[in-house]
Amino acid sequence: MEHFIESILKYSLNLGVDSVYEAIQTELNEEKNIGAELAKIFVEKGYGFLKTEIQQL
Repeated sequence: MEHFIESILKYSLNLGVDSVYEAIQTELNEEKNIGAELAKIFVEKGYGFLKTEIQQL
């Protein structure tokens, strides 16, 4: 039962991270300036980090 709850929590975290990432990417894609391009780099790194951390839970 504990493994089932952990799986649901991981799945929920993944969905949340994906949703936030997609929303941020959508907003940044509308901007065409150097600040938005730099922000995209940081968002990509943060997204990758969060996904890795969730997988290790």
